[in-house]
Amino acid sequence: MEIEFKDYKFKNKIYNIKFNSKNINGIIGKSLMEIEEIIRLKDKYEGKVLIDKKLLTEPIYQYRRKITILKEKDYLDIQKETIYDLMEYILEQKRIYPKNVQKKINDSIRIVGLDKSIINRNLINLSKSETKLLQIAISLLSNPDILIIEEPFKYLDMKKIKNLMIVLRKMKDQYNKIVIFLSNDTDKMFLNTDSITIFNNEGKIIQGSTKDVFKKVKLLKDNMINIPKIIDFTYNVRENKHIKIEYHQDIRDIIKDIYKHV
Repeated sequence: MEIEFKDYKFKNKIYNIKFNSKNINGIIGKSLMEIEEIIRLKDKYEGKVLIDKKLLTEPIYQYRRKITILKEKDYLDIQKETIYDLMEYILEQKRIYPKNVQKKINDSIRIVGLDKSIINRNLINLSKSETKLLQIAISLLSNPDILIIEEPFKYLDMKKIKNLMIVLRKMKDQYNKIVIFLSNDTDKMFLNTDSITIFNNEGKIIQGSTKDVFKKVKLLKDNMINIPKIIDFTYNVRENKHIKIEYHQDIRDIIKDIYKHV
């Protein structure tokens, strides 16, 4: 699946951006509020929105229903005795009425890789990684085509991030969903996205494969974007030591490159 905003006008700026289900997509430099406004569209928007290269013609409210935006603290303040009660309550709030509520809840839990026994537990007894996966499972109850996740890596160590990424990649591949991360943590965005979109203060956009975009170190610095540590190290070696090592996401590959050229 692919969505493209072509000559789309937002706050007197023109945007040309696209996201697809082949990649884990990342956005840097915009607030969640602004991204929500762009993605959900105004009732009378200017420009074109294409879904799978076809112009959006369906009513805007139907399109909006296919988008879920997961904020960092969503669902965490709802007090229910069990996870099942919590998810049942959210189904009611979202006016989602499946034929089989238990199957709907179990399917969402299964997709994110949680054990189905979690539905009998209480939210306060979950680990941070279980909580993050549960938030995603709840977001999937509405079966969105586009899932935007705010600060997906916060409070998670590297092992838990790796497990989360396995789940999300499997989910997007099997169910053809567009997954978009929203974070200014450039280190983790570099390691865990395939495509990146960066907005500067003037609203201009740098978009492309994550590796290619972060290679443009001077451009990023000129636009006050934090450089991932591993990219900054490679850039300094290339510029100051004149060793033409490649940009890698794994420090072990950089070490191999240095041994090869020194």
